Amino acid sequence: MRAFFDNNIAPFVAHAVQKVVNPLGHEAIAKLDRFSRDAQDIDWLSELGKEGNWIVFTADKRILRNPIERRAFHASGLTAFVFSPAVRKLDSRQRTATILWHWDRISELTALQSRGAYWMPLNRSARFQQIRI
Repeated sequence: MRAFFDNNIAPFVAHAVQKVVNPLGHEAIAKLDRFSRDAQDIDWLSELGKEGNWIVFTADKRILRNPIERRAFHASGLTAFVFSPAVRKLDSRQRTATILWHWDRISELTALQSRGAYWMPLNRSARFQQIRI
């Protein structure tokens, strides 16, 4: 599994996740590791979608609300985990811990459902709720 962290998540979150999940055969990168800061969402969504096997972590709900970005996301065939309001309130260290707590469940979920969008829950015992797009 390859994880892409949008620009609204500090790059060091992606780098910390990478350190933990790389030995498991996974990859995690920040947007700035691959694209320019001003790269449009529709461009990187399209490119990652063409490559396949990427999941996206974002705190940006516009991807799912803006009609142009929503169409680009849907066409990409990617799976996104959108930070819930509770997760958005966390500092970057706590966000990293939350992602790592859920990593195995995220991996299982993406293996079963290869596309779609889900709210990233705060609690380890919480279920991932699918977002209708």
